[in-house]
Amino acid sequence: MLSANVLRYGREDEPPPRRTLHAGPLTATLQSGELRWIRLGAREVLRRVYMAVRDENWGTVPGVITNYQMEEDGSAFAISYDCEHKQDEIHFRWHATIHGDRSGSIRWTMDGQTLTTFRRNRIGWCVLHPLAECVGATCTLEHMDGSVEESAFPRLIAPDQPFLGLRAITQTLSPGVRARVEFAGEEFETEDQRNWTDASFKTYSTPLRFAYPASIEAGTEVHQSVDLSIEGGREEIGANVGPDDAVEIRIDVHRRSPLPRLGLAIASHGEALDARSIERLRRLRLAHLRVDLALEKSEWRATAQQAVEQSMLLGVPLEIMLQMPPAAHGAVEELASIAKGHVVRWLIDGALPIAARESLRDLSGGEVLAGTNAHFAELNRHRPDMQGASGIWFGLNPQVHAFDEDTLVENLAGQREAVQSARVICGDRPVAVSPVTLKPRFNPDATSPDRSSRLAELPPQVDPRQMSLFGACWTLGSLKYLAEAGANSVTYYETTGWRGVMERAAGSQSARFPSVAGGVFPLYHV
Repeated sequence: MLSANVLRYGREDEPPPRRTLHAGPLTATLQSGELRWIRLGAREVLRRVYMAVRDENWGTVPGVITNYQMEEDGSAFAISYDCEHKQDEIHFRWHATIHGDRSGSIRWTMDGQTLTTFRRNRIGWCVLHPLAECVGATCTLEHMDGSVEESAFPRLIAPDQPFLGLRAITQTLSPGVRARVEFAGEEFETEDQRNWTDASFKTYSTPLRFAYPASIEAGTEVHQSVDLSIEGGREEIGANVGPDDAVEIRIDVHRRSPLPRLGLAIASHGEALDARSIERLRRLRLAHLRVDLALEKSEWRATAQQAVEQSMLLGVPLEIMLQMPPAAHGAVEELASIAKGHVVRWLIDGALPIAARESLRDLSGGEVLAGTNAHFAELNRHRPDMQGASGIWFGLNPQVHAFDEDTLVENLAGQREAVQSARVICGDRPVAVSPVTLKPRFNPDATSPDRSSRLAELPPQVDPRQMSLFGACWTLGSLKYLAEAGANSVTYYETTGWRGVMERAAGSQSARFPSVAGGVFPLYHV
């Protein structure tokens, strides 16, 4: 019998507790030493402020908090603690203070020191600006050189950093009320996190124009601060919703959004489907089955043949993601012959000559989509040649920057933003999102082998929440936003295994993924 927490979250431990704090008219939620959802009345001012240590592959190095102290009196608070980050050769320790006063200001300070020499991409404060309140909103930027600029948060997803060389950002909350965020200790800049389907903009230190990864010597001190203040009036903007207040949900029965065509990916474990799995998958009435083929690898023929066999067993066509080396026209014709009559869609990762696109379409049928096997960011920054392409495609996952349940849920709205911005690139042509996974399948930004993942108890692509009720709820939220944004086709997860919609008959390979052998996961029913 699985425990309630395993059923809910895929693990035994409870989510970290929350506590509401007040700094004059501001309210904030304290969780795991961080402040989240900082509000002035009903208006969210900042989504989250946290300190990040990112390794040379942009991996987040977790920290352990000690010596935690807090005082609060209902209108002000003071928090302090020590935090230590250790992973492989990385060893960084810092002292935090967070002070909120009754005047309506909050100050974060970080005083740290490296205890070893290591390579890193970032060490410092990250400030998240909420999407709903910021998209298109005007703001005043104060730069490191003393200049002041009137600007606005972008409406469509900005491929590059919209704000550079920052010392402060001031945003109007309502007539006569402004929020000012000031940064010190290093140069800061802002990126559009919707590129990774996060529902926020992020202002961070260590500008990307600096070379990275960079070595930081043992004994180096790092000092940074972030100051939030409310300027002008102090009146609350609407009423805030407390944790015990009733929440009313209305369903508009007249509003309808067509569902995208839904499919699954062939299981990455490579095993054949058993009879019970085939029966269950047929019940889902899938629109397609995705398979990934890299034509530079000799095993692509066997993989393609297995995909055709599973396609015939399930009675659904294939969606083939194709990675092509240069001068692979002969292989394209051979693949088209193998898959002829079984393909609904070709997903081309990277450049593909027009002649090869035409061969795929003419020899095997199916539409040909241009795009990327990585994040929307890669599509946005390196826009594909749409000549001869039927549409556009990209994949997504919610755990590029953070990994807790609250972040995964609040970032669901970012999926809508990605589809809407993709339509600017492709116009009225189809948009396919493929695949949607809970964790990244690979790291497109890695500059060296990921040594930390070899020490993990689960593969880095596997999340125990795949088999949980939370995983089902997240999937439903994802489907809502992608459908309402007008995605034409979506591929979720895999068929079987710990990245699928049901467990294999042999069961889990790890106690850290406590699934039932041969059982379906709750997200199967979604």
